Amino acid sequence: MWTLGPFELERPLARGGMGEVWRATHRELGQPVAVKVVRADRADAAALRAARAEVEAVAALDHPNIVRIFDFGTIDARAAADSDGRMVEGATYIAMELAARGALSDCPPPRRWREARDLLLAKLHSHEATETRLVTDSVYHDMGVGG
Repeated sequence: MWTLGPFELERPLARGGMGEVWRATHRELGQPVAVKVVRADRADAAALRAARAEVEAVAALDHPNIVRIFDFGTIDARAAADSDGRMVEGATYIAMELAARGALSDCPPPRRWREARDLLLAKLHSHEATETRLVTDSVYHDMGVGG
């Protein structure tokens, strides 16, 4: 476990092509969050621009099936040093609402499709789809989403 900005990173939840998502807690508020960091092995200029664009796009959305962004920042030298090589100084992190039930791909099929439909409708509703593909391993959900 290590500190990243105001957050204590506890354990990894998922790893994707560009980043890792960690379960974390805001140290002062005690609020659980998900923190996405650009992986050290992917922290090139293009990945950092993509992470910043993701922050801006998702922060502009308001829909019950899209997680809210709480905070974002850059990884400092101390956090990078403490991360055992998992993070690199200057890379972006995004703190967002924690979807407590996990990845959509972990749901039983009947519920998975209802929630996938709701997610796709949310993306269409937003008029700002930031991705051209839906990968259920990177879609997370919470107790009140999807019925």
